[in-house]
Amino acid sequence: MRYMTLPDIAALSRRFDVFETGPACDSQLLKARLFTPLAVCGDDLVWGFRFLKAAGAEGISELPVVQIEPHGRLLVALKLENRTGRYSWKERYSIYTLLGELGESEDAESISLAVSGNAGFFAMMKRYACLPGHLKAAINEGRLDLSIAEKVCTLPEAACDLVFSRTGLSFSMVRELLVNLAEIRRRDGLAAGEITALVRDVLAAGDPVKALFLIRNPELSGLTGRFEAFKDRYTAQTGVSLKAPLYFEGDGYTVSFSFSTKAELRRKRETIERLEEGCDELEDLL
Repeated sequence: MRYMTLPDIAALSRRFDVFETGPACDSQLLKARLFTPLAVCGDDLVWGFRFLKAAGAEGISELPVVQIEPHGRLLVALKLENRTGRYSWKERYSIYTLLGELGESEDAESISLAVSGNAGFFAMMKRYACLPGHLKAAINEGRLDLSIAEKVCTLPEAACDLVFSRTGLSFSMVRELLVNLAEIRRRDGLAAGEITALVRDVLAAGDPVKALFLIRNPELSGLTGRFEAFKDRYTAQTGVSLKAPLYFEGDGYTVSFSFSTKAELRRKRETIERLEEGCDELEDLL
């Protein structure tokens, strides 16, 4: 171990600077030199960028460094970082990219275990690497997961941005909208401008998720129209509520009403009897 001045350390290559977050550097321990020495390999600072930054802020002029061997230097950095399973997507992609530059000097299996705790790191990052930039950013920001991003990768950035910027949408609603949009574009062969225009129209609806679902499943529009016509004929202005199962995929309908007098109850019962007469039509919708 030896000491290097901060300017000399700062002049080293920063290509190993792939960690965005991590434990804070305690100023008291820094001043007392009670911390892990920085790892250096030739002209590369391999690990210790947070300590370098914190030392400069504390007015410390030099830091302890240890020269390490080229083989396995990224693995050394990961072990010193000690955040297995807690790296951000951006950090993981930076590690994956750096490993590609370093080539055979690193043990891929050990790197995978150090990053994610399992052997699936490289397969996952190859999938992530294939995504367009706006979907990588969405994953980095927690707006999408990898599997959904892969399903919607044919959507233009402008269409995705409109969905992401729409207020009041939950994570699951965003997922459903994007998946349905991707399916509609594939089915109808829509151009980028056409699918983006469709997004604008759908987001203007009171319930954009339902509006888009009906566009993706046009047969439901017909079922909904027939059901609304049935209600108009049998329950309009009666005080009896008739509800269909969601997307007509449940086991049955729901009837509800309230009353306060015997006469009201009799009128509700008469409405139910009329519903019974048209029940065959309701059964055909399910």
